[in-house]
Amino acid sequence: MVTPSTVGTSTTSSAVVETFQRKCFYANGRFWVFYITGGNVVYRTSLDGITWTDPTTIGVCGDGNRFSVCFDGTYLHYSRFDLTTYSLYYRRGTPNSDGTITWSAVEQTAHSGSSSDFCTNPNIAVDSGGYTWIGVRRWSGTTSTYTPWVLTNANNDGTWADASGFPYQLLTLGATSWRVTPVALTGLKVYVIYTRTNAYPTGKLYDAGWGSEEYISGDFTIQRGDAHSAVAEGDNVHFVMLGYAAYPIRYFKRTYGVGWGSSVIVQSGVTSTSFPALSISGSTLYCFWAGSPTDHIYYKKCVSGTWDASPTDWIDESTDHLTFNNTLTCFYQTYNSYIGLLYSTKTAPDYNVRFAYLIPVVPAVVVKPVWECKTRGGLISLRAHFMSTLQLGGVTAEASSPPLWDSWDYLWVAVL
Repeated sequence: MVTPSTVGTSTTSSAVVETFQRKCFYANGRFWVFYITGGNVVYRTSLDGITWTDPTTIGVCGDGNRFSVCFDGTYLHYSRFDLTTYSLYYRRGTPNSDGTITWSAVEQTAHSGSSSDFCTNPNIAVDSGGYTWIGVRRWSGTTSTYTPWVLTNANNDGTWADASGFPYQLLTLGATSWRVTPVALTGLKVYVIYTRTNAYPTGKLYDAGWGSEEYISGDFTIQRGDAHSAVAEGDNVHFVMLGYAAYPIRYFKRTYGVGWGSSVIVQSGVTSTSFPALSISGSTLYCFWAGSPTDHIYYKKCVSGTWDASPTDWIDESTDHLTFNNTLTCFYQTYNSYIGLLYSTKTAPDYNVRFAYLIPVVPAVVVKPVWECKTRGGLISLRAHFMSTLQLGGVTAEASSPPLWDSWDYLWVAVL
């Protein structure tokens, strides 16, 4: 991990909200960070996580919870809601090693809105076929309420056309606090989570058609609709949320073909705004949150289904103070062995947009002997070479020294 750096400043306290959305990743030798300032989405990049480029403007967006970003390993995808046009926009591009973006097409309109019908608070994901999913809460002037919806792209080339059967309304029940999180699985499957304040979190599996609605928890309600975060591990889903009233951070796992398991408390008794952000490195989970005590950021790891007994007190911002406990977001997963965290400090303009990263897997070289034995006329020979094993980011590579057995001489000894 490194000392946090200041990416830049922002005119708004909501520059990097919310934890259920993503706004940063690592690609092509650079850290990429997206945030709001001056009524626009901007991005900056860094080679080392410390020194940052000047901002590049993406488009109009007045609040951090009105845009999100997804990196699929090749392309970055973003969605932004513009309150001045009431429309939802989408764009795909390649993040380049020089900090520029090569766009696949001009910015697309994913939903053309009006004051009586618009889709906001987008949360974007990309399925295994490269098709984009955007979870939104949709306003209806007819019913004067929000309901949860998901949009899906029929194209996977950077242009947009609604897929058949979409936009899809997940539930007709109206609530101001709805938030929607699509989680991409394998084989074009997507699990869509939708939550609202002080309600049981729910979800549906899409697998060439919709499954039935499932309670993630039928026993515990969520503090707010946006107080959650989720990632996939193959076809399994990991989900964390801030619980209502007593404010525990709870963890749930959905095992594909089985369903949701029981609640596990990651951390009890945090604050009412300590919304968790979840990331995954291989099969290890990292859960981040802020507050309790004030102005600190913590994380816990989950290895083989077991969470750390005590949190790591990672970042102390008691000098400038955190803007809010829920103004943070993290990488969806490890990229190039990095997990990054984006958050803000100061409680009045100009707010500082801050970034820090840790390296979950430290490269390790393991040397092991490989023996070969031969016998001849009552004599035995022993010889060995050594395998150097490099372990990095869950990938193991081996190299032999010397590379060829024939370069060795045998040492013959008598067998007594």
